[in-house]
Amino acid sequence: MHPNTDDNDLRALFDAMRQEEMQQAPTFEPFWGEAVARAEGRQRRVAWMRYAVAAVLVVGLALSALLLLPPREAMSITEWRSPTAGLLPAPASMLDAASLPTAALLAPPALQLDDFVPETQVFWPGEAMLPDAASEQ
Repeated sequence: MHPNTDDNDLRALFDAMRQEEMQQAPTFEPFWGEAVARAEGRQRRVAWMRYAVAAVLVVGLALSALLLLPPREAMSITEWRSPTAGLLPAPASMLDAASLPTAALLAPPALQLDDFVPETQVFWPGEAMLPDAASEQ
């Protein structure tokens, strides 16, 4: 038994059948090109339809808002209040005058240099501000 000779004959028969079938089969490229062209055309139409529907909806909503909503009166700039105005503290005119430290702010106490310098410190050489030296003179 010779396995190679039987296999070679069988392979040759299958190659011949394959060649015969390839000659009878139609080419695939024209069918594929036509399918792609149809799909692209369909996608373009669907995209334009989406844009048209969106535009009609926007125009419809704008018109219905103009017709259904009542017109608002214009507000004067002097009447305008910011949204956070309620968070601000009350103006000074609304506060109790006794609760404000106006006297301390308007007339601060006069401060002297002696208030900041300890008594034991010497300002100038030979000038001692010690309690002993002040009492001796």
